[in-house]
Amino acid sequence: MGAGAGETVLLLDEGGSARQVIGETGGGPLRTVIAGIIDAIDGPAAG
Repeated sequence: MGAGAGETVLLLDEGGSARQVIGETGGGPLRTVIAGIIDAIDGPAAG
């Protein structure tokens, strides 16, 4: 994916959301899907 140590990534852990991201409707279980690499966080919650 290109993320290295110390970088922030967005994960989907199990469930329907992980299946939607990869377009999978059936089959075996999905454990975790990397949905994106976070470049920056803006706004009042950015700590």
